[in-house]
Amino acid sequence: MKGILTLKHRLVLILIFTHSLIYSKNNQFNYNGGYQGAETISLQTKPEIIESINGFSRLAEEGEGHTTILGMPELPSYSTLFQIDPQTKYRFEIEIVESYTIDNISILPYQGVDKSWDISEIKNQNFEYYNSSESFPAENLWVSDRIPGRGIEMVNLQVIPYKYHPESKQLEVYSEVAVHIIEDGENSQNNLRQPLRSPVFDQLYKSMVINFESSTRDDEYQDPAILYICSGNSETNSSFIDLVEWRKQRGYVVYTASI
Repeated sequence: MKGILTLKHRLVLILIFTHSLIYSKNNQFNYNGGYQGAETISLQTKPEIIESINGFSRLAEEGEGHTTILGMPELPSYSTLFQIDPQTKYRFEIEIVESYTIDNISILPYQGVDKSWDISEIKNQNFEYYNSSESFPAENLWVSDRIPGRGIEMVNLQVIPYKYHPESKQLEVYSEVAVHIIEDGENSQNNLRQPLRSPVFDQLYKSMVINFESSTRDDEYQDPAILYICSGNSETNSSFIDLVEWRKQRGYVVYTASI
């Protein structure tokens, strides 16, 4: 039915709300527009270094996004949802616009989920990594699979604007980065199952999708719908029938179901 959210759409909503909770308060993505099949978003960061325990420094802030590989460096990460064309393939490239290096710093290893944000003891540390010349993370940009929405498709873009080198105890800070979203041919796997938009969903996407665009075409939106769940003989009650007819006159698609 048009007016009922499927389990899949409820899961998509939960996912969107989850990502919205990890947006940084002081480091927001900016949408820079597009030109000739390429769009760009940018991110500026300014880390606050907090001395934690045993000589380790912490960059992540409570309630903010960060890397979560147990025993590996806990580095801030930033996410945004980006609307894409279901019929188009894309490639995603990250550009380091400005950067600098912090020397002689030991980044706190992620300790896992705990009731308290403060760390009193280092219980988890990947010593093989911390004694190596390997840098972390291997990739600074992560792109999710396509996320189907009501009438649109999205991806989640996650940026970790840091690179830590444990052997030299150096932290590269990418103070400004740009993510380029480039059209890369036709998407033959286009399978958007809910092609019609919803004004209610549009309001939700507007606050969470950095480049969201609503449509000016009425035929791209589903008709408003309402579901009445009836018990006993209420479905045949004259007053209820009048209500259903009034709703239809107001432009609603009306569904009824008996229990």
